[in-house]
Amino acid sequence: MRKLIATLLAASCLVGFACGDDDDEPGTTAEAPAAQPADDSAAGDDGNASGADSDDSAVDRDELEAPAPEMVVELVLTTTNPEDGCAPPHVTEAYVKAAYGSASGCADALREGGPIAQRVIVEPVDDSAEAARTVAVAKGGVYDGEEIDVSLVRDGEVWSVDAIRVDVPAGP
Repeated sequence: MRKLIATLLAASCLVGFACGDDDDEPGTTAEAPAAQPADDSAAGDDGNASGADSDDSAVDRDELEAPAPEMVVELVLTTTNPEDGCAPPHVTEAYVKAAYGSASGCADALREGGPIAQRVIVEPVDDSAEAARTVAVAKGGVYDGEEIDVSLVRDGEVWSVDAIRVDVPAGP
């Protein structure tokens, strides 16, 4: 009986994943639960075959929809894609205006000058408030080795870079 239940659950999960909904993104097949052997090790603590893995896919989907603030910082500082570095939801209009003057100035800078950094190491963000600050250390790019002070704001669950500040010497 357990084998039949586990097989039916696995089949219904696969059918549900294949049908998907508007939130599914292409290439995210890791969200589909793998079929598990129908023995007692596949059963959760309550004895049913659903186990704890069914809740994990909801957490993964939430992370895809609203990336962690550290991921947003990394994306904005390392992108050459104007959609990621010059427009909401990843950056605020105030950031674009202060850093580049306009969205077209931002897009030109990313295309012609490349990313702010090739890679970054981002300090953890206290994401319990509506605004936060962190430091990212640039590796490669125009700010190689510099600490970049990043201000973030949150709208609901979505974090956006609102400002960056780098102490670099001016002039030659």
